[in-house]
Amino acid sequence: MIETAILTTWVILVREGLEAILIISIISAYLIKSKIENGRIYVAIGVLGALLLSLLIVAVIFLVKFALVGIYEKLFEGIVSITAAIILTYVVLWMVDNAKTIKQSIETNISEKLQNNNKTGIILVAFFAVFREGLETVLFLSPLLNVNIIGLTIGLLLGFSSLAILAFLILKYSIKFPLRKFFKYTSIILIVIAAGILSYGVHELIEVLELTGFELGILAIPVWDTSSILNEASLLGQFMMGLIGYDANPELLRLLIYLTYWMLVIIIIRNRTDGKGPKKFRKKVLD
Repeated sequence: MIETAILTTWVILVREGLEAILIISIISAYLIKSKIENGRIYVAIGVLGALLLSLLIVAVIFLVKFALVGIYEKLFEGIVSITAAIILTYVVLWMVDNAKTIKQSIETNISEKLQNNNKTGIILVAFFAVFREGLETVLFLSPLLNVNIIGLTIGLLLGFSSLAILAFLILKYSIKFPLRKFFKYTSIILIVIAAGILSYGVHELIEVLELTGFELGILAIPVWDTSSILNEASLLGQFMMGLIGYDANPELLRLLIYLTYWMLVIIIIRNRTDGKGPKKFRKKVLD
């Protein structure tokens, strides 16, 4: 469904882009405060280099994706989807743990570079701050090429437009953006999306194994068939498929991995919140 692809693309792009903008604003503000001559130029060089490398990776993935056919295409889609799901989950959980200390960490890093008169180091700090977000965005959005490329394109246009406006307001007028609520709700959405992407990737790899003659036995048998209740071709079915990886007849292996993913996420969250559960997790995100 085109609306799902647009929403998913917009959320991922704006979240990752906003994180990069905030990091760059912290670097720029610290350089201005330290009265570093040409500080913004060093930051601009790093940002531009990161954007160009990210675009190069996009081009490579795009060319590889459409150059492959049959089993190789499915293998590529499966690996990229599972990789994206793992990284996406890690990023969300890492942000929850480190959101409070990001500014201090960046300023300490920049301070060390300035003390050593390491201008190249400043460029690299800006470069990796943006490139990390760019690489994550590319991986997250790659599976959407198979969902709805039109929705992906529209989502990208809307996302970049939103980021341009936010970047201007934050960097020019230092406006206060409701970051805690933004990251709270997008974290929830991203975890749900990650589970769906993982589910899709497992499905593709199951098909690869079947096409190569590998017998999965009962693991490849559909657990149920809910197509008569919620067909994947329906509007709601397409929406659920794009958002959470819904499948009317999921294979047993796919279902087991999907449930295992959620079980691990819940365990990790409980461990990182001292066993206090979702309530403290929400408080941690907000703080």
